[in-house]
Amino acid sequence: MLLQRPKPATLLPVTSRFSRLALRDGGKSAGDALAAAESFIAAEQAKYFGWVAADLDELDRRLARLAAERDNAEANEAAYIKASHIRDLGGSFGHDIITQAADSLCELLYRLRAAQTYSQEAISAHRAALKLVCAISFGAMPPESGPALLAGLRQVVDKYPRPTR
Repeated sequence: MLLQRPKPATLLPVTSRFSRLALRDGGKSAGDALAAAESFIAAEQAKYFGWVAADLDELDRRLARLAAERDNAEANEAAYIKASHIRDLGGSFGHDIITQAADSLCELLYRLRAAQTYSQEAISAHRAALKLVCAISFGAMPPESGPALLAGLRQVVDKYPRPTR
């Protein structure tokens, strides 16, 4: 059987609400939109410390539940979701060290769940590290201590195999 050359595709114009909006004049330029977003982030920066403190309190509650229900995948997932929120919030407000420490906790929780195991020591080390990186990010500790702290977290996480799937 000979392979037949496919027929050329026919493009049909589709009129949708989005296509009409995209063609309209008006709105902010990309530069103006970026400036507005940066201005918003700067104005919200003062609220970040309260948000992260509340998130860390909630993370503690979720980690306590996980400690009590070690085999409960939902408890692990709840702690993971809160840690990922802390990670994302840190990234949004330029607190890279908090982002990296929270990401390390996310990776640890992921690996523990995949291995169907639990390590209070590893989780406690990450929670303590989150307190320290907040102190670094908020200026209460020297920033030079951050890289070594993050490297230590990586060593803790690397004790648990990365899932292959």
